[in-house]
Amino acid sequence: MLPRVTALVLVVLLSGVPAAFAAQAAYVITTQDAPLFIGMDDRGTPLRVAKADSRLKVLKEEGDWVLVEFEDPQWGRRQGYVRVSLVEREAQVPVDVSVRDAPVTPIADAGARAAQAMGGEPERRGMPAGLKWSGIGLLIGGGATLGIGAALQDDDCYDFDYYSCDELRQGFYVFGGILAGTGLALLAIGAAKGGAPRTSIGMTHGRFLLQHRVAF
Repeated sequence: MLPRVTALVLVVLLSGVPAAFAAQAAYVITTQDAPLFIGMDDRGTPLRVAKADSRLKVLKEEGDWVLVEFEDPQWGRRQGYVRVSLVEREAQVPVDVSVRDAPVTPIADAGARAAQAMGGEPERRGMPAGLKWSGIGLLIGGGATLGIGAALQDDDCYDFDYYSCDELRQGFYVFGGILAGTGLALLAIGAAKGGAPRTSIGMTHGRFLLQHRVAF
């Protein structure tokens, strides 16, 4: 009983193994006009005659015949047998299978070279807080001092015996200008310490425009 079971298992397994054509090539090409038959018998009327260089899908090989799948122009997808002598295995076209880290295009390559030449965009650290707030405070104080000098009236100077109203106004103007100028200088120094300024070149109304940006 055991030998019969073993033989039955072998028959089942071997029946599912593709033949030589199916194992080595999924498709065949007809080398000349090749008739396709419903069975392994070329004495009857063929289903179709595949012209030379037709591409047929291999299903299995049986002796001198190959069972193939083809596209019938009238009935659609069909199966038929063709003589092994009338077909050859489809050759694999060599392709480039190299492994590449990243796709390279002319635009991307030019951009990479330009970025490398410019050293890349510098990292901006931001304006130091001490310089930033000191500059803003001095700028506000200078503006307020200039405002006081401009608002000073002659009636407000009677308590000052040593200075006239004009001299007081000039004093407020000078002191306010010094404060405001010092504040602006501190802000400029802070902007320089914060990193490289952002400069861009554009075009508007037919003219080149140079933009210089400072981050606070």
